[in-house]
Amino acid sequence: MKDSVYSPGAGHAPPVLAGRDELLDSWRMMLADVASMGRLRAEDTILVGPRGVGKTVTMAAFAEIAESKGFDVVSLQSSGGQAGLVPSLLHEANDRIESGASVWRRLKRVLDQIAGVSFGVAGVSASVSKHQTQTVAPTIVHPGTLAGALATLALDIQMDHPTGGLMVCVDEIQSSADSDLALIAAVLHQLNGNHRPAPVVFAATGLPKTLDVLAKAKVTHAERLFYVKGIPVTLPADAAKYAVVEPAARVGVVWDSDAADLIVAASKGYPAHLQVYAHHTWRVATGPAAITFADAQVGIEAGRDEIVSRALAPRWERMTDRRAEYTTAIALCGGEASTSTISAMLGRSAQEISWIREQAIAAGDVCVPQRGRVELAFPAMADYAIANYSKTVSESSLPLVPLEEMQSALDSRTGKEPSRDVGFATLQHPPEEEPTPGGANLGGPSI
Repeated sequence: MKDSVYSPGAGHAPPVLAGRDELLDSWRMMLADVASMGRLRAEDTILVGPRGVGKTVTMAAFAEIAESKGFDVVSLQSSGGQAGLVPSLLHEANDRIESGASVWRRLKRVLDQIAGVSFGVAGVSASVSKHQTQTVAPTIVHPGTLAGALATLALDIQMDHPTGGLMVCVDEIQSSADSDLALIAAVLHQLNGNHRPAPVVFAATGLPKTLDVLAKAKVTHAERLFYVKGIPVTLPADAAKYAVVEPAARVGVVWDSDAADLIVAASKGYPAHLQVYAHHTWRVATGPAAITFADAQVGIEAGRDEIVSRALAPRWERMTDRRAEYTTAIALCGGEASTSTISAMLGRSAQEISWIREQAIAAGDVCVPQRGRVELAFPAMADYAIANYSKTVSESSLPLVPLEEMQSALDSRTGKEPSRDVGFATLQHPPEEEPTPGGANLGGPSI
């Protein structure tokens, strides 16, 4: 069928944001409290989790709710080497003023001063836009000054929209410069202490290492300043199935229940892969008003090819042999395990393998759902690692623990055979092939 209703790909909002109702309801209630009581009721939130779980789209939903209440929303993209917080806010202020939002003029005057630009000096204009940048010598940014300007803006907005205020959100906050992180924290502290009536709220997204990044930037007691809310790697089965069937139902297409269950099982409930599998199944389905179990089987095969070639194989290639060993041990446990179990499977103390764990976390291969446990950030990597690890062992110059020994150690520890999903169990690493005469490599994974 044409015109797929699904949205695979990084940063694309899914047609249905499933499994986030509790977060959205809590945010909606908090905004109502902030509109009436100011910063006293603000819950500045950082959504943390690995890539592909829907952090950015959840924050976008926060922003939509805020806008519906009359909040002005400032969305900033944090990226190393890009403009910092103050220049980004100045660009935003100029855009808002150009669009007729006069309440932003006072904030712009403050930001002009902070950015080191003054009116009437040697003919220098204070206008800075996204299309015209100017190199200036920055002055010291006083958090109190910026906090006061944001508070004034929020109160001015509320004069026109009684249930509104100001929302500032930052995507990928872990990529911000240390100085920006420290400034954000200091401004929020100032708002809490000196501008309590101001209806200002803050939201951000970040990878699981975000709290460590904040600590490195000397943001003290970040867990008290922010409500850090983890986004789990996988959705519950019912929410995952809803994410598959509901977008189709809205355009009059019905999924066979077994077909939708097959998509959920193949994706293991990982939101990004749900979209890939559902999209490919839609494309191969003959329709016009139903998607069958047979359609899902074919769609999953096509989805696997894409996931392997674009995500799993490149990530596996980047792993050191020791990280591949560590990853495979977690995979044999079903994708999540205690650190003590992994230690027993590899025959080394937790201290001996702690550096491998930290490398895997830093690379985004592994996350820590709770103290003493580790989890694969990409559930599909579990079966892929099991299928390809023996080849890594045979080619490595290191004495890696064989797959069979890991399994034996796990069986001895648990007293039973661990359960495994079928998923990618039969997938092998894509073989190296000669490019076709046209320049494209049409080779794919063996299935």
